Amino acid sequence: AENGPTAYIIEKIDETTCKFTWLLNVNLKGWIPQYIINSALAGVQLGLVEALRKYISKTVDVTSSYSSSTGDHTI
Repeated sequence: AENGPTAYIIEKIDETTCKFTWLLNVNLKGWIPQYIINSALAGVQLGLVEALRKYISKTVDVTSSYSSSTGDHTI
């Protein structure tokens, strides 16, 4: 398998919302068609983001960690 460049981009939308972009470049090689791999990896990425949302909602009070002076959230 080959792993190419990967990136996580988090962009602030407003005071309570951000956009999370995850770029993933993987080629498992072998006989599985790349479109099937891409589809499966998209499902894995979505599952991880859902788990991250659940974890954050249980463990972090985002409103109390917001800094109005800098506009940053600390998680």
